[in-house]
Amino acid sequence: MLHFDSKICIFGAGGQGKETLDYLKDCLHDTQYQTNDIVRFVVDDNYYVEKTFMGIPVIPRSEFNHNNFEVIVAIGYSAERKSVVESLPPDTKYITIAHPA
Repeated sequence: MLHFDSKICIFGAGGQGKETLDYLKDCLHDTQYQTNDIVRFVVDDNYYVEKTFMGIPVIPRSEFNHNNFEVIVAIGYSAERKSVVESLPPDTKYITIAHPA
């Protein structure tokens, strides 16, 4: 059975963010976890307009606390993905997901 010590933040609310959310939903399907209870999207403060995206809460980057979340960086453009990873504290916890199929 899956167990999470913290919530999951998906950095990136574009195409890869959407796919990542779909994978997470499939991974959590047969668990006690509800996706919208443990998953958050993180967006740059300049793009923070909507409080939800695809039914999932969105938080602005300025409110992200790496101590409360495990992170998935779901950004397709490699330079931007690298920039996000380098901007996060060194002790940030990352999570890897594998689709059950």
